[in-house]
Amino acid sequence: MGRRYEKQELADLFEKMADILEFRGENPFKISAYRKASRIIGDLTEDIEAIAGQGELKDIPGVGDGMAQKDCGVY
Repeated sequence: MGRRYEKQELADLFEKMADILEFRGENPFKISAYRKASRIIGDLTEDIEAIAGQGELKDIPGVGDGMAQKDCGVY
């Protein structure tokens, strides 16, 4: 089991992932999706671990299947 992250730490990780993808010249839509998810996760009022525990990460706007399955220690 990995380290647990607070929602702001998780938002920061998604922002860093977007930066890496941008640096690598990846698809701009994918980069934009990571940045959007970062903003939305950072603004959540609910506990991210509770959302993950209920299997509802994909219910967060901007978080798709691929992002929900990333092993960031949230579930």
